[in-house]
Amino acid sequence: MESNARKWVTGLISVIAGGILTALTNMGVAPETFNFSTADGVQKLGLVVAVATFIAILNYIKQFPAPQIEEKTTTTTETKTTVTPVDPPKP
Repeated sequence: MESNARKWVTGLISVIAGGILTALTNMGVAPETFNFSTADGVQKLGLVVAVATFIAILNYIKQFPAPQIEEKTTTTTETKTTVTPVDPPKP
């Protein structure tokens, strides 16, 4: 992976982590609604994590479009040589 692509992927991973952590702060703001103790709380927390992460990814892609992948094309030329035997001189 090239340097630009590596930087872009690293930034994307950072954005995903930020989106997840931002959504998890809801547990501190409204622990009675967003929690791990009830199935409804886990479902709501999962939904907020998914939406927040999705929005963060879309914003990142808008600001930093994916770098173009460079395709390297190589051309190989084949050379053929034909040898015709020559009769040796007569004595």
